[in-house]
Amino acid sequence: MQVSEPAPTYRVFARKYRPRTFSEVIGQEHIVHALSRAIERQRVGQAYLLIGPRGVGKTTTARIIAKSMNCEQGPTVEPCLECNMCRDIERGGDIDVIEIDGASNNGVDDVRGIRDAVQTQPIRDRRKIYIIDEVQRLSGQAFDALLKTLEEPPEHAMFLFATTDPHKIPDTIVSRCQLFEFRRLREIDIQAKLARVCEAEGMQVDPEVLQAISRGCRGGMRDAESMLDQVLATAGEKVTLDDLESVAGLARPERWLTLFEAMAADQAAVILQEVEGFLERGGTERDFVEQAVDALRDLLHVALLGEDALGVEPAPERRARMIELARQMGRDNLEGVLGMMFHLENRMQKSPLGARALLEWTLLRAARVGQFFDLAQLLGKSQGSDFVAPVAAAPSAAPQTAPPAPVATPAPAPAAAPVAPVPQATPTPVPTPAPMPQSQAPTVPAPAPAASAATTPPVPAALAQPSVAPAAVPQASAPAPAATSAPAPTQAPAATTPAAPSSVVLRDIEALLQRLENERPTLAAVVRRNYVAGVLEGDTVVITLYPLEQRDRNLVEDPIELKALARLAWSPGPWRFTYDTGASVEQDPVVDSLLESFGGQEEMP
Repeated sequence: MQVSEPAPTYRVFARKYRPRTFSEVIGQEHIVHALSRAIERQRVGQAYLLIGPRGVGKTTTARIIAKSMNCEQGPTVEPCLECNMCRDIERGGDIDVIEIDGASNNGVDDVRGIRDAVQTQPIRDRRKIYIIDEVQRLSGQAFDALLKTLEEPPEHAMFLFATTDPHKIPDTIVSRCQLFEFRRLREIDIQAKLARVCEAEGMQVDPEVLQAISRGCRGGMRDAESMLDQVLATAGEKVTLDDLESVAGLARPERWLTLFEAMAADQAAVILQEVEGFLERGGTERDFVEQAVDALRDLLHVALLGEDALGVEPAPERRARMIELARQMGRDNLEGVLGMMFHLENRMQKSPLGARALLEWTLLRAARVGQFFDLAQLLGKSQGSDFVAPVAAAPSAAPQTAPPAPVATPAPAPAAAPVAPVPQATPTPVPTPAPMPQSQAPTVPAPAPAASAATTPPVPAALAQPSVAPAAVPQASAPAPAATSAPAPTQAPAATTPAAPSSVVLRDIEALLQRLENERPTLAAVVRRNYVAGVLEGDTVVITLYPLEQRDRNLVEDPIELKALARLAWSPGPWRFTYDTGASVEQDPVVDSLLESFGGQEEMP
């Protein structure tokens, strides 16, 4: 009689490379440090509640705790892994370490069995340890039956609970446990672990593949190892991004760049082709939305934080392309498309049969979202001009805002003609500098020094006098010319120091608002629509607005927006917004309807 040999068993990466000691646990340093100190000081609690997303090491940590407590050399932080207790716990066959699935043993009778068995002494080990995975699946009666035992367990008993949804656990259970919250693993830690696994398996994998897997697993090590295991089992000698896209459904980074570039250029044919290519590879519409949201998040980080965005490390050949795309789309368009994608996910849950049509329709509509934002910006600018006029006329120093107001240019020209030669006649000859201030004062003050330097290069004093002359012309337009001719030679050097900050402050406020319209059109529209006054307190720009609606107030008080304003090259420092409670809020029905269209109800296809 021939006896067939048992089939060789294959251990998947998630089990083969599972951490065995605290030193091998990745990305949970805060938990490892706390548990290690507790074991070293013999201050181990009676019950621990380990919470966190799937695949981040909750059950693995529970087994390491069991090995540390029951090892022959323990309790120790570093179990020997050679004794019978350590080997049995790793195999899941230790008689005193009971692992229970809370999803299938969730009744009150199951908990009563645990309550009766926990009173007996352990058969071989030092501690009798109960590891209950997915403990949130226990019923309410089961939790009630466990309360008394969990509060006053025997000295030899220990409970380790693991859950992915702690909100479903009663507070009476949580209060009897020590809580440890596991975090999602960083992409760089997952990629390093996957590289070590590939090296141990003797497989050549493109680093971009490991990076894509690290991002696609969403912080779960088990998902990353399972995905790598699947790709290595089906790919050739060297795994590439094509293998990853066809096997695991993770799209190539170039696919998203091509898609968003087509959206920015409103190329409908390219958008539909990219959707078709993704679905042909085996991905679903939901996978498309999830991965597209991650790619949009990266572009938004680049648009807000620049080339050194956190968590975004594209390949060198895609770096310049990604930065250019982020600049081209801008923050407003990216946030608008993100909102539409989030809304699309909810719609796909309600109508799964029309998921592809909804996906294509949303992308085609998102390709034109920039046109609506441009229209809102133009409307905001037109409204802003209506609001700026009365505010600029309110202060007494209205002529100081002459550069941004072209309407007042014809009036000062004749008044400035007899005044400009008077201060110029005292230090220098009248014929040459007289025509220069007349031609330069109404247009742009900056070219006046350059023109005087070109005509009289050897005289350095002539460079300083034209800088004073334009400042004196608007102030002398209101009073009599005789009043300006007397103090001109004596107060000319003294007037430059105090007069420059006041004029610069008022001029800078208007210039800052104009630059704000170019750099931050959405924020500028809100500021212009509700503008009251603006001053410069040191290096801080203080803008007073009418009381805002909650939507506009969230935008104005956004910490990320305020930090971005302070880091702009043309900004003197941080920005602070205050409110005038005595005024009313001016609303724009056109802009409100656009915002309502993107953030609220949309027209069904």
